[in-house]
Amino acid sequence: MTYPKPTRPIAFSDADQLAADAILAKVPQDSTLAIPASLPHRNHNIWNNNGSWSIAFTVHTPGYQVQRIRKSLSTGSLSLARHRRDLVLAALGHADQEEEDLPNMAA
Repeated sequence: MTYPKPTRPIAFSDADQLAADAILAKVPQDSTLAIPASLPHRNHNIWNNNGSWSIAFTVHTPGYQVQRIRKSLSTGSLSLARHRRDLVLAALGHADQEEEDLPNMAA
């Protein structure tokens, strides 16, 4: 099943990387991301929290502890939230998956 691409391109900025870096600052060094290799749907790991999108994911630390990271993505835009989530997960070593391959979970 394929989903239509956005009709207009979305302009991403350095602010997106800064938002991702702020989230990554909360992650302990040498942690392992604990999410599936392929995301089950387009909005996996993000949710709308009173108009602002947030991310949540779990990491395993070297000391065999589990830490749940929850942080605002500082945007009300779903497409921008997905992009920022992808930046964070990519920085943690998660392989990117084509969005058209993922089911759409409308927000």
